[in-house]
Amino acid sequence: MQEIVLKAEYRKLGDAHSLKEARKKGLVPGIFYRKDIENIPFYVKDLSLKNIIYSVSATIVNLMFPDNKQYPSVVKEVQYDPITDQPIHVDFLGIFEDKPIIVEVPVILSGTPAGQKDGGLTQHLLHKLKVECLPKYIPQSITVDISPLNIGDSIHIKDIKIENVTFREREDATVVAVIPPTVEAKPVQAAEAATETAEPEVVASKGKKEEEE
Repeated sequence: MQEIVLKAEYRKLGDAHSLKEARKKGLVPGIFYRKDIENIPFYVKDLSLKNIIYSVSATIVNLMFPDNKQYPSVVKEVQYDPITDQPIHVDFLGIFEDKPIIVEVPVILSGTPAGQKDGGLTQHLLHKLKVECLPKYIPQSITVDISPLNIGDSIHIKDIKIENVTFREREDATVVAVIPPTVEAKPVQAAEAATETAEPEVVASKGKKEEEE
């Protein structure tokens, strides 16, 4: 499991103006929380945070403060600006080496499906999976081999086995599938079109015919 150090600085809980000014300086506010201690408000540099939240690997983050205190943790939640899509707040959850934790781990597809040569299309439905395990067993990513898949085949949660890891997802949830190619509708033949567009024959009603007789 990958571990990195993220430098943080303590912050005081203030008003919206203070947060806005901090964000202008490239700082992202956050909260560290763990059951046995009080919540710790902090700031981290946005560039350092992006290296973590946009990584393709699950990561244990050691939050390091100016007084040299370190707190092993994982990213629990990130809030983004709805317009710029930039991170504006982050929550870190403290972890213990001897206690299981639930985290999301990225899914990476490996290989080319056998059904692709027949025109099959690969659908990657779940890009992250929730797992529960001790911190030392958290996988950086979950690699799924899709090379044996033919058209109509799929891989579900129950098909993936990782030692010391329990999935916290529905067992029948589909992770990836190979579906048939899209079939385009054939153009209507000229003769068929002419038949379909021809005006219907006008048939005299029975009442009208009897009057003429």
